[in-house]
Formats: sequence, C-alpha cells, structure tokens
Amino acid sequence: MKIEWNEPEDKAEFKKKATAANPLTHEITPEEAAALPEGHYSQPVMVRQNQGTAQWGLVPLDLVREACEFYLLEYLKQLHTRFRLGRASQVADLFEDKKALLTAQFVAYVDMAIGGELRHAAGQTQMTTLPAPIQMALRGDMMPGDRAATWSKWYSLRERFGTRLLYWTVEAFSKVHWGSGSFGGVRWGEAAATLLRWEEAQDRNDMMLKGNERDGYRQVPVDHDLMFIDTVFSLQHNGGAFLNKVWHTEGLLRVLDAAFQGDYWVMVDILHERACRRIADFYTNLRKRDRDGNAWWYAHEGD
Repeated sequence: MKIEWNEPEDKAEFKKKATAANPLTHEITPEEAAALPEGHYSQPVMVRQNQGTAQWGLVPLDLVREACEFYLLEYLKQLHTRFRLGRASQVADLFEDKKALLTAQFVAYVDMAIGGELRHAAGQTQMTTLPAPIQMALRGDMMPGDRAATWSKWYSLRERFGTRLLYWTVEAFSKVHWGSGSFGGVRWGEAAATLLRWEEAQDRNDMMLKGNERDGYRQVPVDHDLMFIDTVFSLQHNGGAFLNKVWHTEGLLRVLDAAFQGDYWVMVDILHERACRRIADFYTNLRKRDRDGNAWWYAHEGD
C-alpha cells in the first residue's frame, strides 16, 4: 500500500530542518535562504503537519517547483530519447527520481485525504446507503470527527482491508447522495477512483503503442506513475485544488496551464524566480530561441 522512496541527500537534510523549524510558522530569512543549497525551500510550503501527515510519511513540498521540474524533465526526456542527444541517461535518471518522489507522496496524500473526507459521511448521507464496512467504521471509533485522528485511523483501516477499502470508498463518494455539496460527492469519488486505478495497475503489465508513421510504432509499457501524478496535480475537490489539504497550491494552476499549452519557458522563469536553476538550465541549454523569440532550434550537444 505504501511506497518507500529513497530521499536524495538534500531532501533528507531538509526534512531534518523542517522538523526543527516548523514550516507552518517559521519563515526562513533571506540570509538563511542564501546559505542553503539548491533544493531547499525558502518559504513555508505545508498548510498543516500533524500525527496523520507524519504517519503517512508526507514531507514539505513546493508544489509549484515540483510541477515545473516534473513537466520539464518529462519533456526533456522525450527530446533526448527521440534525438539521441547527450546527457540522455542523466535526464532520464533525474526524471525517474522526481517521479518516484511524487508518486510516493501523492499516493500517500490521496489515500489519507479521501479517508479524512469520508468522516463527513455520517452527517451528509443516509447511513444505510453506505457500503456496510464504511457504516461500521463510522459507527465505531475508527473514524473520529477530528481530521488528524481520522487520517491516522484510516491508515490502520487500509492496512486491514487493503484495496477492498478503496472500492467501498469510491462507491460511498460516487453512488451515494451527499446533501450539502460541501463535502464528499463526485469529485472525491474521482480522487478515490484515481488511486484505485493506480493501485490495481501495480499487478499488471499494461502496454501501449508509441511512435509515428515516419519512425514506426512500437509497444512500450504504460507509465502508470506518470499518469497518476499528472492527474493528481489537476484534481479539484469541492473547495479548490485537491492537494491543498497539506501543501500550499498558490501558483500551481499557472504551471498546469503552461504544461497543457507546452509553454516550458514559463516554467523556466518560475524556477529561476525560486533560485532552482538546475533543471531550468538543462532546458535553456538545449532549446534556444532566435533573435525574434519565434523560431526554435535543437542544440545537439554531447556529454
């Protein structure tokens, strides 16, 4: 159920700092920010930290930066693979590391969040319309009213019931009428179904055709992690961006719009504003604009 991931050294170091200086209340000064290596965050990035987020293994993430680097690396990997450019393996490794981090964090977050939202079912729906195991959890002490406590209890429920609990959760959100529209409902059902599809795919070897008429087509494995991350970035709940229960999401929509339009220079500019130049410089060194800023050309560089 829970993916373990190896933290890069800088991530592990920042996690220690985040424990010592709670990002909820501590803003790093410009002097402190200047002393930190790239990859640390200069402003608070978590909305809340509690026993639930700790149990699920969630760490501080600057979602705007993570989205910029994720979509830039995905595009750079395609270019390097297609045109056999130098540094292809380095770009691929960076992308796989980014994908592993975001998959682990988003899987844990979606799971935790849907469990927390389900606690509202008792006051929003007819209990008898809910799947029987969900009714039992709501009537007992497994789903208390407190959000943090529910997040922690949900972890135990998932360990006990596994994927079956996701089927019941999708049914509870999608097939049951939620009264006010403020809690639960179709959007939360979509989030639960997204996690369920990802979890079911872990036991399959799905393939897809990739290529074009000129270069030919070939079968390649479906990248379920990539699809999952892309979907979760865009999910919405009844009150805004789905990821905002734990992380700040201000500015994320701008990145998602740029990714949809293929405007990667927007992401480069955002990363430069955050003093995160490494991935941005990979892009600017590869793709250059002419004097008018209209035409593109490929810079075929070796290692």
